Amino acid sequence: MAVEQDSAPASGDYASIFRQYVVRGAERTLTKVAGESPLDIDGREQALLTLTYAMDLPEAWPVTRDLLVTLAPRLEKAGYREEWMPYLERGVERCRAANDSAAEGELLYQLGMIYHLLGQLNDAISYFSRSAACFARVEDRHRQARALNRQAHVFRLQRRFEEAGRTADAAISLLPPDDPERGYTAFVWGCIALDKRDLPLAVRHYQEALRIAETSGERRRIAWSLTNLGPALRASGRIEEAVECYQRAIVILGEIDDRVHQAAARTNLGSVYLNTGQPELALALFLQAEKVLREVHDLRVAPITTNLSMVYRLLGQPDKAAHYAEASIHFYREIGDEAGVINAMNCLAEACVDAGRDAEAEAVLDEASALLQPIQDEPGNAILAEDMAMIRAQLVQRKASA
Repeated sequence: MAVEQDSAPASGDYASIFRQYVVRGAERTLTKVAGESPLDIDGREQALLTLTYAMDLPEAWPVTRDLLVTLAPRLEKAGYREEWMPYLERGVERCRAANDSAAEGELLYQLGMIYHLLGQLNDAISYFSRSAACFARVEDRHRQARALNRQAHVFRLQRRFEEAGRTADAAISLLPPDDPERGYTAFVWGCIALDKRDLPLAVRHYQEALRIAETSGERRRIAWSLTNLGPALRASGRIEEAVECYQRAIVILGEIDDRVHQAAARTNLGSVYLNTGQPELALALFLQAEKVLREVHDLRVAPITTNLSMVYRLLGQPDKAAHYAEASIHFYREIGDEAGVINAMNCLAEACVDAGRDAEAEAVLDEASALLQPIQDEPGNAILAEDMAMIRAQLVQRKASA
């Protein structure tokens, strides 16, 4: 009887089989994540596991690059932050080695988005700048403008209004009249106008951003635009319109499973309820939003903790009010927003007064006053000094009646 050779592969073939398996796995994963259906937790974790192996295989790089670029916005929407960054950084290195400026620019942009959301704003500015430079090299004006727009927004968050305006102007100069990215430039201009308390101009810019989003039909951008328009309407006394904006945004963001931006919309709606004497409704919205934003380490938890301090004070719980004010001070210091720090310190002083801790309140106000002095003439900061004066008046009155 003839003896046949064993069909088992030679030892050297195992590595080849494994590489083929990884490439096919990456291709299947790319097909899955490229669809419109939401990725569940198992799907996201499987995609990350696939990338872990595929990143080390040169022959898998074309599909790995496409998987990174496709997966990045979906993981950002799902709240992935620190655990996703090493994959993007390795992708940037591989793109640079392959002289692939287009993919490098996209991954740098996604890193900028994450640093922005984590409150590391100087890093975000750097990554957006590098992204814009990559897209300039490949003459992709749309994505170059997109990176510049996000950089402009971060400048605005740092209250560097001149740089924000110049960068937004540079972005829109790259865009044709029908490009939806012009809506983001309008958003940045609206933010600058709102920060400078030019409310009519802010409303006009935000309405223009919403009009562009609705024309494009992109639901996520429509919801963002509604969320952004609300504060300008509320500050203008158009409360019912602001509430309608937030409610529409919350519904849309829930339907597209964008829980992070839904938390931001809930925060804004809660602020309306807080300012119209409905603290219980505000509390429920703030706690929902806080849970989500703390989970993903999003910088927008800072104003929520300020608002929670105010709510608990209204509900007669000064210890909880002080706890959240201290948390807010911490978060605003991480962001580098001095006005936010001072506002939170005023909240802490008020909670101390309510709790009968007058000496502690005076110490907090002294520190806040020192921080305010260098920035007291900036737009919108006069109210911080007014709040301090009111709290000090309470302390004087209490001493006089003791």
